[in-house]
Amino acid sequence: MTRMMLTLGCLLLSACAPSVNRGYLIPEGGLILTEHRELIQAVCHDEAAVGCYDPATRTIYCAPTDLATCGHELLHHVGLRHEEFTR
Repeated sequence: MTRMMLTLGCLLLSACAPSVNRGYLIPEGGLILTEHRELIQAVCHDEAAVGCYDPATRTIYCAPTDLATCGHELLHHVGLRHEEFTR
């Protein structure tokens, strides 16, 4: 019973919490999922890079095990800058 009440409370709180919904069109481009970090670093021109977006080819480069980076680069692909991510 306590677990059910806790679940119900969480659902009610999340329903009352402000939410942000934004839609973006995803332009044509490419996604290169690779475990070869050297390739990512070469394309990104950065020895520390774990992923990047190349606007010239509209291609995202990231590791298949690093979906957070892939998502970050997708935001660049739709045209957002870092300062716009949290708005």
